[in-house]
Amino acid sequence: TINQTASLGLASGRSATLTQSEIDALRAQIQACWNPPAGAVDGRELIVRVRLQLRQDGSLSVDPAVMNRGGHPQFQIAAEAALRAVRRC
Repeated sequence: TINQTASLGLASGRSATLTQSEIDALRAQIQACWNPPAGAVDGRELIVRVRLQLRQDGSLSVDPAVMNRGGHPQFQIAAEAALRAVRRC
């Protein structure tokens, strides 16, 4: 499930330098590359939080990382699909 609420960073960390429009465009692009696990019934239990860092040119500066865990049997599959979507897009 793609989180529809944008976050511009945490008070304890560095804030993103993307504008809200750029964040929305990035979210839409990743969502277009997202292939949720086949047969996933309740997507609310498959929320995967991914941390990514970009260079100025938009390429990944480090490999994306899953930031949460889930109890759903298909969580790991969803997490791998999310990472693939970020890498592909």
